Amino acid sequence: MMNAWPADSRAEGSNAKGKKKQDNFIGDYAHLTPGLLSSATLIEQPNGRLEWSSVTGAMNKRKRRRVTARAPVTFFPATRTPELPLPHTTIQQRAEEGANFLRTYLPDVDVTAELIREEITHDGELARETQTFDPLAGNVIAPVVCFDSSAKAFAHLAFPAGELGNELNISPYTVSGDVRAVFSPRARSTRTFNTPVQQIVAHSPTAGVGNPISLLAVRTFGATHAFQVQASHSTPPPPPSPDLLTLKRAHTGGKYVVDMAFHPTPLTLVVVNEVGAVFSADMNAGQSSITKLVDPLDTSAQNDSFWRLKVDPSTTTALLASSSAVRRIDSRENTTPTTIFSLTRPPERLTAIEDDPSEHLVRLCTTTQLLWLDPRFLARPLLAYAHGRQYDPALQIHTARMCDTPLTFLSSPNNGLITVYDVSRADGELVYAHRPPYTLPSSAVRFVGQALFRHPSITGDDSTLSCVRISGRGQLSCVALCFGDDDVIDSQGAAQAASVQWDDEVKELAVTAENFEPDAGPLGAQDKVEMNLRMAYDRVFRQYDEERRAAEEANTESVYDVLDNAPRYWQQAEEYPDHMLTSYDILFRTGDEPKNPSRADFLTQSAINSHRGYRALVQDRIPLNDVQKGAKWHCDLQPSLAKLDVDFSAGSDIHERLRRFDLAPDDTPADEGPEAPSAVHPRTAASIRLENEARQQLALDLSLSRHIFSARPFTSPPDMTDDLETMTEALSLANDPPPVHFSYLQPIARDHYTRDQPVVEEAGSAEPVEQALNLPPGVRLLLSEWDLGADPAEYAYHDPYDADAMNVSPPIARRKKAPTAILDSAISQSQSQFRVPPSIQPPTSSWPASSVLICEDLL
Repeated sequence: MMNAWPADSRAEGSNAKGKKKQDNFIGDYAHLTPGLLSSATLIEQPNGRLEWSSVTGAMNKRKRRRVTARAPVTFFPATRTPELPLPHTTIQQRAEEGANFLRTYLPDVDVTAELIREEITHDGELARETQTFDPLAGNVIAPVVCFDSSAKAFAHLAFPAGELGNELNISPYTVSGDVRAVFSPRARSTRTFNTPVQQIVAHSPTAGVGNPISLLAVRTFGATHAFQVQASHSTPPPPPSPDLLTLKRAHTGGKYVVDMAFHPTPLTLVVVNEVGAVFSADMNAGQSSITKLVDPLDTSAQNDSFWRLKVDPSTTTALLASSSAVRRIDSRENTTPTTIFSLTRPPERLTAIEDDPSEHLVRLCTTTQLLWLDPRFLARPLLAYAHGRQYDPALQIHTARMCDTPLTFLSSPNNGLITVYDVSRADGELVYAHRPPYTLPSSAVRFVGQALFRHPSITGDDSTLSCVRISGRGQLSCVALCFGDDDVIDSQGAAQAASVQWDDEVKELAVTAENFEPDAGPLGAQDKVEMNLRMAYDRVFRQYDEERRAAEEANTESVYDVLDNAPRYWQQAEEYPDHMLTSYDILFRTGDEPKNPSRADFLTQSAINSHRGYRALVQDRIPLNDVQKGAKWHCDLQPSLAKLDVDFSAGSDIHERLRRFDLAPDDTPADEGPEAPSAVHPRTAASIRLENEARQQLALDLSLSRHIFSARPFTSPPDMTDDLETMTEALSLANDPPPVHFSYLQPIARDHYTRDQPVVEEAGSAEPVEQALNLPPGVRLLLSEWDLGADPAEYAYHDPYDADAMNVSPPIARRKKAPTAILDSAISQSQSQFRVPPSIQPPTSSWPASSVLICEDLL
């Protein structure tokens, strides 16, 4: 083929692994990738000579102009409230919230948490899939052109409006005296539907006399409506004409319509549903002419959610595109559609199709590339261009002619990026890439509809184009596109950029849109109460501080009484506590009972928590040495605290070390004046005084928590060195493990400990006396190996049940060694009584089965 570029006909290798197989493209058509070599072929010149030509060779032959974008202009304000932000919660949390709602407001409804979790999971998956690609979402903006009897063109823009997007707004698009397009939107809608608008398709007649009627098809969730649109610039708009055709789900096999198109001869509306079935209806005959053209092909085609239609106005054929193939439909033949093109490299899928009869080209867009095909031979593309975008099933292409140059615009509703491709036929019927693709500056706002439009009355210059977009909130914006040289901006195109003219109603609508807030539904009807917490703030931080200072001045002598009575605390206390006390606890218990007691003593203010208390600490007037003499046990935590923080090291002044946490001083120079940032709110004397008092009280608290005292001493284990009977029992194998000795912490007998123990009564006592705590043998045996004060790091455990350590002697409780003379005397006395030592066997009663089991569990 002389009108096709050479391609690689090798078979694609199957031994490649990973992404290597996908990166090395091998196909039977020319494929352009930015930065790589392109195809080349020999072209016969008019003089009969052959000359080499490449796909991108036309870039160097002549200077091509490019498209530039102007600043966007708001054509119509938003009519919908912003969307509520999605909650950043997990499925489990949302399921719990739903279950709590049902239990609170619908207690009679029995719904399991698993069912709620499944529904929330399915809803989340469906929302993610719909956000990526919605098969029911179509283009919701369409330009409508009408001609009156004098061949004057009237242009309108049809788009949805309203909070639910179910109102159809048809506003005029006129031309001013200076040949500038002016959009005059109407605040009132032309028509209201029951469900939101999903797609708008317009059929505009060709320029001529006596043809003032255009057709408009609006697809909603409920039905598809087709009606006439007449040329009118009156305000308010004329009442809508009745529907010429209404298609419901019952007419399309019980399935939703996903795409539609008009065929001019005869005037027919062709639709395709979500399973690939195609229907047509004559606009003049109405609903009685609904005919099924194509049945779903197979099960795999029915599962495909992407279906698009492109009708050839000059013939009776149409192209039906799925996500993986393109088929040709002929309305004159009731046969199965013929597959003329298919994709063979999954997961690549088709996203858009466009037919250009004037160029004799069919343009396809996939998730990886753009394809240009000849409608006479669609099996092999003429050219492919890799767009390099992320996987996006919602990619769209729109082709428009500017200065007699067809330009393809690639865009996506998920972002505002627009890429321009200057690819068209040239001499020799070959398709060239005349210039590398480039992007246009645009906003990143998501849109639901886009249209490239030029007013038909502007015929003097075709270097301008209007790109009109509608956002998800219904805001209409327009970007003027101008086609000119790289270095020179076409001033004439800039002068012909579209403008907008709002009336008072639209201006009022714009003011209302600025104050829109997300609609939370019933939750948004909650009343809010605004309260002034200044009184509470003054009570906590100001009045309380003043009352505290007044109380300190009134109770001056109480501080000195505490310091005088602290050394006699151990003699005057009526009852000693079971726990240890810090220096602050002793001083607190020495003073009077506080007026506002707390559950914890360290949270309750006392007389020592004052400026005089801190001064007594600095002057070393707190009698800690006298308190230490009366205590049974004392410990200084300063060495331990010094290892944790250097501020507690010996000889350090805690008060001075705490100064590094003070607020930054006000070092603003005087020449900077009152306009300096730090001079606006200088630190007051009250702030500095409060900082000093807080530092002093913290230093006082840290100092009083350093020493620990106890009213009870640590008890030592009983001395067994002089007990001959005890030493004799140590040589026996039949005695029980020794009792457990408790030093400071004494166990308290509970019911579950003493349930099986008998209660005896002492002679002369009216109350029963419980016996001593008797622990099981397993616990006593385990604790007998530990000595109070021994280093745990030096302990070595030997498992008595280890079969490999049979020769190792079992662990014996370590006891204090008796004097050698007493031990030798006991051994000699034992030997004199028993000259022949009998065999010693432990009685079975001394180790009950329960004790053995307990010992095994504890070891």
